[in-house]
This record gives sequence, C-alpha cells and structure tokens, in this order.
Amino acid sequence: MVTLGARGLRVGYDRGTVLDDLTVDLTGGTRWVVLGANGSGKTTLLSVLSGALRPTAGQVLRNGQPLSYRPRALAEHRRVVQMVLQDPDDQLFSADVAADISFGPLNLGLSPDDALARVDEACALLTLDHLRDRPVHQLSGGERKRVAIAGAVAMRPQVLLLDEPTAGLDPEGIDDMLGVLDRLEEQGTTVVMATHDVDLALAWSTRALVVGGGTARVGDTTEILSDTSVISAARLRRPWPLELTARLIDAGLLPADGQAPRTMADVVALLDDR
Repeated sequence: MVTLGARGLRVGYDRGTVLDDLTVDLTGGTRWVVLGANGSGKTTLLSVLSGALRPTAGQVLRNGQPLSYRPRALAEHRRVVQMVLQDPDDQLFSADVAADISFGPLNLGLSPDDALARVDEACALLTLDHLRDRPVHQLSGGERKRVAIAGAVAMRPQVLLLDEPTAGLDPEGIDDMLGVLDRLEEQGTTVVMATHDVDLALAWSTRALVVGGGTARVGDTTEILSDTSVISAARLRRPWPLELTARLIDAGLLPADGQAPRTMADVVALLDDR
C-alpha cells in the first residue's frame, strides 16, 4: 500500500496563504475524505499531493521519500497518483470517450493494443462500454465525470485523488459514483475524496482531514465530525445522523454511550433497539 504524505507544506497565492505548515500522512487501504468550506484549500492540497502544484515550502512524500520535481520523477509520481478535477471539462478534450481514456496510457508509451486493453478495463469498471464511441460533448454531467475518472483509472494508479466527485450529480448519479468508488477500492486503489458534503463524508469515509485557516485536523471521521469546535472552525455543520443522535440523547431517548450512527439505517437500528 502507498503512503502519501506531506511535511510542513506551505502554499500561498496573491490572496494570501492557503496551507500553512501542514503535515499529514494518508495511508493506503483507507477511505479518506478531505473536508472544508469553499476556498479552504481542499483542491490546493490535492493539487500539491498529485505533483501538479509545487508548494512554496515543505515536501510531498510518497512512501517516505520526498517528491522530486524533475520531469521523469514527476511522470512516475503521476503514474502512481492520479487526480481528477471537479469540473470534468477541464480534463476532457478528445473527440470521443475511448480516445480520451486512451490518452494517458499512450503517453506512457504503451502500444495501441495495450492502450486499448486499458480502455476496455476502465470502461468495464465504470460501466462506460455503451458510451465508448460517443462524442464527449454529447455526454451528461455525470457521464463526463465518469469518463474523467476512467481516464485516470486507465493509468492504473495506486492513489486516486478526487475533487468533489459528486458535485452537481442527482441522487442516482451520486449512488452510481459511490458504486464506482467501491469497485476501485476492491481493485486496491486508495481513494481520497475532497468534498464539503459532511453527510456523504460520514457515510462513506473512515478517516477525515479537515482543512481551514491554513491548518488541518486528522482523525476518525465520526470523531472529527462529532467535534463541534473542529467543524465550526472549518465553517461546516454536524452531519444529520450525528445531530439527530445528539438531540435524541439530550431528550433521554438514546443512551449517551452508544455507537454513533453514520447512515439512515444506523439511526433506524438504534431506535429499534430502544
């Protein structure tokens, strides 16, 4: 499993410092979520970890080794660590789906036949076989997101950084996207998702990194999102299962020492036990 981390990261723009002396380790085999309000530095952090953005200070580490920004080292890093942007139109540029997915593998130097095999593999994983010959501009928003992820998956990365992958999707599209993430996890890919959707974060992830004010807090997702001081400082809110449970405890309807629920089914199970 890959460990992706950072030591003393500092990143600033004209508007000021976004990340300031940030240190974190994202261990493989774990569902990671990066939380924060808009403008908190989520996308910046993913861009730095992917090698797309060089920090003002500090280091990015992969398996404990500092990232080199020499072209060959960056190419190797991006083979292992892929990032998918929030807006798929920032990444899709080929005439049709298959051509777009094959772009990365061909740039790796794979033969056309091997690149085609990668396209087949990615299309099967993301249920895109019926769209492989479709012009990209004829796709829906959710389909374009899946194609952008397929292009990254075709590189066979060990870590996939996703910036707001469910933004703009309807409920069915969100369920489809989470199904894709489940299949990626089954194949051994570590997924790191940036989002401001705390309900999704609680239901899906096991570890959370909350960014805000240039710093970060890391911990178990349920514990982090139960800490009102952390979520208030990050301009977030407590997920509804945790908020509902807190109110039921205050009303004496649930014990204070029970396991915190993460989903609707968990809440119903708690109430049934009463």
